[in-house]
Parts: sequence; C-alpha cells; structure tokens
Amino acid sequence: MHFMSVYKLVQQGKLPAVKLGSRWKIDARQLHAWIAEHGPRAHDGEERLWLLVGSRGEGPSALESLAGSRHTVRTVSYGDLLGALAAAPQVVLLDAGADANLALAAHGLCRRHAPATPVILLVEEPAAPLVAEALAHGVVTLLALPVGEGHVAQLAALLGEG
Repeated sequence: MHFMSVYKLVQQGKLPAVKLGSRWKIDARQLHAWIAEHGPRAHDGEERLWLLVGSRGEGPSALESLAGSRHTVRTVSYGDLLGALAAAPQVVLLDAGADANLALAAHGLCRRHAPATPVILLVEEPAAPLVAEALAHGVVTLLALPVGEGHVAQLAALLGEG
C-alpha cells in the first residue's frame, strides 16, 4: 500500500495505531491481525468477480472453468465498463480482437478508475503498436485468443484466484 493510504486508515481509526508526539506507531501483532482480517486472502469465501469486456465469444467457454462457488464471470459491453467497475471486480479482461483502439481506451479507463485491478488484454496477435500503447498505461498482461482453460487456470493461479 502507498504510505498515504496507510496514513488515512490510521487517521480514520480503521487501522489500529497509537500517536506518540507527531508520529503514529503500529504494533506488529495488531498489524498482522488487521492484515489477516482485511488482506487479500481474508475473504476467501467471498465471490470473485471477473469482468469480460467486449467479448465476441472466444473467451467465455474457457472462463466457465472459473465458475463455481467462488467465481462469477460477467460479460459487459465497452459502454457499460465504467458502471461495471463500481462492482470492484478482481480482474478485468478486455477483448482487443474486435477493436484494439476501443480496448486500449478501456484499458486507460480501468487504470484511472480501478488502478489496483489487474487488466488483461485478450489479443489475436500482439501487434507492436498495441503492446506499446498498452504499456504506456503501465504494466499489462496479454492473453492470446482463443483463450484455453489451461491459460485461465494459470492466470487465476498467478492472481491468487485459483
């Protein structure tokens, strides 16, 4: 976390800390307990939402392997992406096969409105201009179309979603 995020949590009383003079002190045991309660693995029983944006059908069948007690894969149009980001998805998959420019614009939108959410571009061929433009927004993950179940399982494992 960014130090200002930690500072805000401390100021709001959401993270246990004691102010000594002008400095905040956090007890290591309390911090570990807080992380266990609020950290990324704390809510393993909760539903995981993956957004599939602008899909033309190449990804959904492989993504069905995620479906089960913990995962929901929701397909939305590019026009509905901003509203869908409000649901705080764990992963956003953008189908760049139909319109790479639209996918890149959506990638930028995700970086602005959900910067911590992993965004994966689904590409038919990773053309250099597409990759360069995507990298301008930060780290990017590319997944080749058609998406196979093995790729989905590897991706889920990498993201700690497996």
